[in-house]
Amino acid sequence: MIDTCFDQSRLSDQVKYWRKYDDTEPGANRIFVPASMNQTRLENMLPDSHYLIEVRAYNGAGVGPPSEHCEMFTKRAPPSVAPQMWRYISYSGKWLYVWWHHIPYDWFGDESFPLYYKVMFRKTGYITGPIYMTGWHFIDFPMPQVGDYELEVRGRYEGGDGPIRKIRLQGK
Repeated sequence: MIDTCFDQSRLSDQVKYWRKYDDTEPGANRIFVPASMNQTRLENMLPDSHYLIEVRAYNGAGVGPPSEHCEMFTKRAPPSVAPQMWRYISYSGKWLYVWWHHIPYDWFGDESFPLYYKVMFRKTGYITGPIYMTGWHFIDFPMPQVGDYELEVRGRYEGGDGPIRKIRLQGK
């Protein structure tokens, strides 16, 4: 007769991760991932850090032997400040010129360098609108003649999207 109440098969995997030089292994973050899954998302990691990752099988008898440590580096975070923005409407009132400052970048700081900028021009009250991507610090649009509009600029950084700077425009 076989006892089926104690199943020794693999139930899940335990994923542990910690900063290599700053944290200790006993204080590592732990995640249990079902055995049917072969990937997971590691959260609450600090930017610009060096991490070690370890995986162990887990079943009713406990945790198995550790895998080899995998090393991972997180990217720098985007800046916490949105770019400063200005606008100019042409003398004829037909063109809108917008330009913004580059966020000051410190090569040895903990914020990432901008890769490009995303500009969204949409009607007020709408969720979406066309998105323009540019490596420049300026963009121009035909000035809307009727209705209220919003123009949003945000930087795209190696660590993700930065904060948004928004201006509102009123057509005639």
